[in-house]
Amino acid sequence: MKRTVLPLLVALCIAGLGGNVEAVKRPNFVIIFTDDQGYQDLGCYGSPEIATPNLDRMAAEGMRFTSFYAQTICGPSRTALMTASYPLRVAQDKNRCETHPVVHSEEITIAEVLKPFGYNSAAFGKWDLATHSQSKWIPELLPRGQGFDYFFGTPTSNDRVVHLLRNEEVVERNANMATLTRRYTDEAIQFIEENKDNPFFVYVAHTMPHTLLAASQDFKGKSKAGLYGDVIEEIDHNAGRIIDKLGELGLDGNTYVIFTSDNGPWILRKDHGGHALPLRSGKTTCWEGGLRVPCIVRAPGRVPAGVTSDLVTATIDLMPTIATLAGAEIPTDRVLDGLDVSKIWHGEQVKLDRPYFYYQHFYLRGVRKGDWKVMLKHEEGSKSVTAKWKSHVALEDAKPLTAHQLYNLKDDIGETTNVATKHPDKLAELLELAEWARVDIGDYDRIGENARFFDDGPNRLTKSSNNPKSVAKENGKTGEELKGGEPAGALATDLTSLSPGRNEVQIKHDGQSRRLIITTPKTFGHQGPYPVLFCFHGAGGKAEGQSKRWSPHADERGLIVISAEAVQPQAKWNFRDKFHAEEHDDVGFVLKVVEALITNKIVDPKAVYATGHSSGGLFCYRLAKETVLFAALSPMSCGMVKGAHDPGEKTKPVSIMQVIGDQDKSFNGSSNPKVTMYSAAKRIDVWRTFNRCRPDPVVVNKGEEVVVYTYANQSGIEVAFCKVKGQGHRIRRDLRDIGDSAALDFLLKHKRK
Repeated sequence: MKRTVLPLLVALCIAGLGGNVEAVKRPNFVIIFTDDQGYQDLGCYGSPEIATPNLDRMAAEGMRFTSFYAQTICGPSRTALMTASYPLRVAQDKNRCETHPVVHSEEITIAEVLKPFGYNSAAFGKWDLATHSQSKWIPELLPRGQGFDYFFGTPTSNDRVVHLLRNEEVVERNANMATLTRRYTDEAIQFIEENKDNPFFVYVAHTMPHTLLAASQDFKGKSKAGLYGDVIEEIDHNAGRIIDKLGELGLDGNTYVIFTSDNGPWILRKDHGGHALPLRSGKTTCWEGGLRVPCIVRAPGRVPAGVTSDLVTATIDLMPTIATLAGAEIPTDRVLDGLDVSKIWHGEQVKLDRPYFYYQHFYLRGVRKGDWKVMLKHEEGSKSVTAKWKSHVALEDAKPLTAHQLYNLKDDIGETTNVATKHPDKLAELLELAEWARVDIGDYDRIGENARFFDDGPNRLTKSSNNPKSVAKENGKTGEELKGGEPAGALATDLTSLSPGRNEVQIKHDGQSRRLIITTPKTFGHQGPYPVLFCFHGAGGKAEGQSKRWSPHADERGLIVISAEAVQPQAKWNFRDKFHAEEHDDVGFVLKVVEALITNKIVDPKAVYATGHSSGGLFCYRLAKETVLFAALSPMSCGMVKGAHDPGEKTKPVSIMQVIGDQDKSFNGSSNPKVTMYSAAKRIDVWRTFNRCRPDPVVVNKGEEVVVYTYANQSGIEVAFCKVKGQGHRIRRDLRDIGDSAALDFLLKHKRK
């Protein structure tokens, strides 16, 4: 139950108006929130190729903000917008410490601030505050559990799939992403029409332009900026539809429309990402391009037309500002960080002296006040919670800082020149503010004095913690170590303790320590036996990487995902070629686990699958050659060793799908005195011939850059080749996801005879 109180102001207004609250015509509010749209990606913000006539018109008829801040990634940005607080201050469900916050039900949102004043509220599109998952969201934390009256949208990002919900019910799985922008807008317009006689709050959080990108046929191929431009231009068109509908209904002058983005552009996506010029860097960083975003506010007759403001404002200011304009009150039982900037919106205030704090997930990275900004020196190890994000931006922007960096953003908006030694007084002022933030809001190694917790039990951080997320692990299981040579039944006994979700099992086999991360679907314990997918990392890797890649499919596909770890510190799977001097019984280890799962009736013996990246893919070829337990395997981004991996006398027919980029160095094969690697075409030919598959493939295009060629025999055994065009050893994430989905489709349709 939320600890909200009907403000005294409500009672006073009702009494003063003789009980007729209709005498006060409260304004309406529409927030249009895009995903990963860069600072430059509107015509009115300088885009040279993206045409946005509707949003340009909105800026000409309203106010454009040039120092408006969100957060560095999806979940924290939505948290800040809804709660008027820096995300590290916000309580999470069960005191979690998730990078994408799981916002506690006791937190108070914009919708809840407006509800006592007769507002009807609806959320459309991406929510992302009830877990960052398309399969494991918490229904009670979806919009209707946080003050909204209606929801049509999706739980989180579109990394792989989008499932659509109406309120809490799933109404469509694997929705066509090209239709989402229009469908969210259709629903929003319908809600506006139905509530035209009541005050309303409409929150339209578009899935786009977060990848996977998709545009409808009306816009695809139309923009000079490629598919990314198509997507933005479709968003622009639909923003115009909302503005036009408000005018048609006579609501234009009584409705504030706010347009902004959740963070900077996803530079990692290259042509499928956006642009932040003249700012430095993009999404995930605390350089300006990471969280300074476009923002336009329009309300004819209320917000002056054609005005640009460079005052520092942010998404955290939306709740206090909207509350003031609605005649509502913000919560007084907690510390909020946002300010009421309604006078700025109305052109009545032209100065604002406030600090803004730059948080990268759990880490305080910088402070801005006025024209001055400090980026704080910091070091972090390879296991830091932010380390995994380093590949998302230019190397120079991802490096730890060995000294504080001071910039004058008025003179140096691109953050190119550190002037810390020239202005020690400004540096000292900002460092003092940084220390205040650490004490009051918190940092990676401390809990803020005014951070919120509503559940009993340990808080999410400890002062000695360098990896706060590790404190909040749930469903972790650590099995007793087992000595090599024990029968499969001993391991099976350990595996009976598995729970739904993530489990960790540490065992010994052949005198070596082995680690498994086992992700089970939420139905685990109620259904089964399940299909199982083994994933094998590349050389130097660990179990976490493949687990993060494949575990989301546990619920989506109803299977158990096991990410196995090779013997450390070599971290290489033994695939029996001349690269490896040491021999580990990797095959025996995997078979032991498979047999234990089958013995305990946890997995379906006819539905055991494997995939692997790089040397893990080579290991898949060895498993295909030497074992009979797998129904199908999918080696990825790897070669195949002549002789070592050719089918042998004891090899049984088995289905195999190879996934590889056509720019991978192993695509064309190689040869040296030690070893010969087959080309991709030769690998397919070897296994196609062995399996007696027909030479004519079925060809399926998975978009413009992914093609699958499938060869089949009369018994249903198949050999497939998934070629990813223009990609090397590390396939771009959105294309890799398409390849992964194709591989799962292939694997799961095969059963062992």
